Amino acid sequence: MKTPFYKLSRLFAGWIILLGILCCCALWFFVFTNRKLSVQGAFESSVRLWENNFALALLNNDRITVGELSRSLANDNLPFIQVSKDGMVTHFYPEAWDLKDCATPVMVPISRYGLPIGRITGCLSNKHILKESILSGPSLLIVAIMVLLVAGGALRMLSSYRKSLLQVIRVLEEWSKRPEKSLPKSTQLLRNDKIYDRLIALVQAGISNYLEAQRAKEELKAGRALSVMAAQVAHDIRSPLAALDSVMSGLSQAPEEKRIIVRSAIARIHDIANNLIDKHREASASQTSPVVAGQMKEPPSIQLLSSLIDPLITEKRMQFRSRINVGIYARFNSLSYGVFANIQPNELKRALSNLINNAVEAIPERGTVAISIVPHNESVRITVEDDGKGIESEVLSKLGNAGVTHGKEGGSGLGLFHARAAVESWGGKLEVSSIVGKGTTVTITLPKTMPPEWFVSELSFFPNSSVVILDDDTSIHQTWQGRFNSTGLFNKGITAFHFSTAQELSNWVTKSKPPPNVLYLIDYELIGEHATGIDIIESLKIANQSILVTSRYEEKHILQSCQRLHMRLIPKSMAGFVPITVAKPLPRLDCVLIDNDPLVHLYWNSTAAEHNKNIKTFLHPSEFFACAHTLDKSTPLYIDVDLGQGIRGEHIAREGFEMGFHEIYLATGSAPSELNTELPFLCGIRGKTPPWQSNCSPETELKGARVQQRFKIK
Repeated sequence: MKTPFYKLSRLFAGWIILLGILCCCALWFFVFTNRKLSVQGAFESSVRLWENNFALALLNNDRITVGELSRSLANDNLPFIQVSKDGMVTHFYPEAWDLKDCATPVMVPISRYGLPIGRITGCLSNKHILKESILSGPSLLIVAIMVLLVAGGALRMLSSYRKSLLQVIRVLEEWSKRPEKSLPKSTQLLRNDKIYDRLIALVQAGISNYLEAQRAKEELKAGRALSVMAAQVAHDIRSPLAALDSVMSGLSQAPEEKRIIVRSAIARIHDIANNLIDKHREASASQTSPVVAGQMKEPPSIQLLSSLIDPLITEKRMQFRSRINVGIYARFNSLSYGVFANIQPNELKRALSNLINNAVEAIPERGTVAISIVPHNESVRITVEDDGKGIESEVLSKLGNAGVTHGKEGGSGLGLFHARAAVESWGGKLEVSSIVGKGTTVTITLPKTMPPEWFVSELSFFPNSSVVILDDDTSIHQTWQGRFNSTGLFNKGITAFHFSTAQELSNWVTKSKPPPNVLYLIDYELIGEHATGIDIIESLKIANQSILVTSRYEEKHILQSCQRLHMRLIPKSMAGFVPITVAKPLPRLDCVLIDNDPLVHLYWNSTAAEHNKNIKTFLHPSEFFACAHTLDKSTPLYIDVDLGQGIRGEHIAREGFEMGFHEIYLATGSAPSELNTELPFLCGIRGKTPPWQSNCSPETELKGARVQQRFKIK
């Protein structure tokens, strides 16, 4: 007998399930909304952090800097960025998109000194935010609560329906024993052959799905075993690598070319070992959290493409030296010099290594493989071209997909697939073109980036100046001499001095006491020398006149030392391609301004033209130091106190004084009482007003001048 309590319990169980689902949906919506607001807040904070940089770039119409800043703002939650100035859209990232198509735009205005300049608009990815919300901790807790509620309600309902289910099963058993004619027509349908066939098909499908799940489980176990083995291999080669590093440190007497080859090969083995370990960590992390696995990848960085690819080509020549009829060439020229891209260096080398391997294997007997770097507008194209068998058009359209390969026994097609995925993750694209019987060309197109401050875009000499080369490799001296001859430097009164040891250079500097317009090109690593090129430069106090020419330019400690000394670099492999020019001598300047604000530059230049003043302005101290040796040391220097990026004007003033400039002022909006006016290398502190319009207090200037006469900087 069904009591009222029995009916009430069944009704209550249904309401538990419904209430649980509604509560969980409401909580999920709350988590999603909160996540969305946090993404908007993070975007606005990032824009405010870079607001000054955006404003300067928009004022200067610097599209490259705007693009770099936009790329730094974009992420999975905000994949599309739009930059506008004066109501007109000036830049899209990563591609053009319409604001009308964006469901949730976030607009942040850009201003400078209270004046509106432009606007940054980001398009929220609701799909990705929802995905992150679902995978977050609160959401998982909500899922657990919902499962408990639904399970409790379902168990309650099943227990209440248990007797009814048993009765139905008993009736079906009885019907199955009775003759078909004695059954009602409605129940005869249950014994129809077609229905049985469908039931059998459903059972078979269930069994097939179960077997597929078991197969996937076995493959996962095999992948884990392979990952562990890769980690073990990477661990086992650490010891021989350490031995190779030790041997490499003792090869200081070996020729430069051999040292570069050995160092590059050891670096590649290190990269492979690190990559094996990273793959193992990613595989382990992906079993628990795909987000953590994605964060473990090598972060992109700004890289000089020519110097990154050149050692790889040398390595490939060594690898395929048994194929004497196959030539591997680098088609680099002056256009290839100074091309940078924001990439993952190890991933690019891995992709190009695979492409070169494919190109060599496509050549049956004799042929060539050529690698080139060609800038094109705001992008750069890296091509790997061979004159092998070529690829049929039917296969060509499918290349780049996982599992599609051509002409390689046992090939999986994963090499080209991963290369395309990596290139696209950097904002580029990979294209393959081929003609059967003539060859194949693979083109990688990447966005160009601005060169870093340490990089020398060109060597500019003034007439009647000098250049000094210190290097232990005679071929480098021949390279520079040939470059100077071909550009006609010696016809302009420029003199070159060549030295092979630090002692020779030191003796020449001590004896000749060269003028400050001498440019020094110095190697970092010298045979038989304990001191490095940087040590020699510091001991001779010629950092502001020196450029380090080394094959080890990418090492962090070398870059940090160069940044500390405000010194620039040229990769040694690119010495044959750096542009060389002869500049016209600069006229006598009335003053030099070093300030990181373009508006101040505009004001000084406009008033200088009105007063017939000849001035030169620099946005960054490195620009000033690059040509300081060409300036008359009696030229007054006006330096801002805060030059951005932690650079203080007082430090730049001291370095200018040590270079021979003696009329140095701090040009700042701060009051003199807030600054140290006792610095002996300062003539005074002025405001932002140009000196020909200034009403600066003479006492402030004379105080610094008197102190300067009493003290000497050591």
